Amino acid sequence: MAAAPQSRDVTFETITAKRLLINNAAAKNLVRLGADELGVDIRILNKTGEEVVQILADEYGNGYVGAFNRKGKGRTLQPGN
Repeated sequence: MAAAPQSRDVTFETITAKRLLINNAAAKNLVRLGADELGVDIRILNKTGEEVVQILADEYGNGYVGAFNRKGKGRTLQPGN
């Protein structure tokens, strides 16, 4: 069952996907949810398309959270830091 292209509320019990992109009304991609061989990967972009938040698992299976400004400067939170 596919969701209709027009704007309306739809309820699903389960959605299975490798990647989900969430766009604003102007069709600009602002949230990316994905899964790969390392685990889950969540990216949040600002209105100009720069990644400002990253939540993911690293190659060792540890969690990684990063918050950045639009110029790429920021901080990360990782186990042991």
